[in-house]
Amino acid sequence: MKEYEMTSLQDRCEELLKTKHDELITLKGVLQDELQKKVDEINAMREAHVEELKSKDEELNQTKKAHVNELMTHCDEMDLVTEAFDKGLMGKDNEIRKLNELHKKDAVTLQEDLKTAREKYETLRSSVHERFAELLVVDKGLDGEKN
Repeated sequence: MKEYEMTSLQDRCEELLKTKHDELITLKGVLQDELQKKVDEINAMREAHVEELKSKDEELNQTKKAHVNELMTHCDEMDLVTEAFDKGLMGKDNEIRKLNELHKKDAVTLQEDLKTAREKYETLRSSVHERFAELLVVDKGLDGEKN
């Protein structure tokens, strides 16, 4: 019996080993399926994340372009304002030069007028002195006739 029991035990062990082997193969297949599902899930999440990042990148690029265009517009406006301001300053500078020239001419004219007025004053003064001297002579002459 021992041999029969041994054969029976060996048969049962082989059967159990085959059953366990089959279960392990089945479990391996199930684990591989679950692993593949997880890999697919992670890949899908990664792709979704990549798409989201691409979308955000495009949005940021559009925003950046808009800001650059806005800055360029402001630069152009500032250039126009600066140019107008410079032209205004040049115009004012020319205006000031013209006024300075006019004032110089006026100053020269006033100096000439002052010189002419002094000459006339001196002429009048000397003629008044001469006339006064003449009147003194006449007055002394009249005083001499009265006496």
